[in-house]
Amino acid sequence: MTMHPKRDVVIVINPGSTSSKIALFKAGKMVAERTLNHSLAELSQFDAVIAQKDFRMQVIQEFLADQDFSASEVLAVAGRGGLLKPIPGGTYAVNEAMLDD
Repeated sequence: MTMHPKRDVVIVINPGSTSSKIALFKAGKMVAERTLNHSLAELSQFDAVIAQKDFRMQVIQEFLADQDFSASEVLAVAGRGGLLKPIPGGTYAVNEAMLDD
C-alpha cells in the first residue's frame, strides 16, 4: 500500500463475541491498541449480532476520540470477521453487494 503523506492512519477492528479489539497504525507502526470487553448484560439487550452495530460503533468511536489523530488522516480501515458471507481472504473495496449482504 502506498502511503500518502497526509493519510497514513490505518484502523484495524476485530469484533469478537464478547469484545471488540481495535488498533491504530500510523505510518505503518502501531500507536494504540485496546480490547473493549462487552459484558453479557450489555450484549443481552440485543436479539441479533447485527443489532449490536450502533453499540459497538459507539465504543470504538470513544476509543478513537481518545487518540491524537484526525479522520482526514485515515488511509484505510481493516476488519476481521463481520457479517459478510464467507469470501476468500484478501483486500476488498466496499461495494453495494457487500452492503446488501
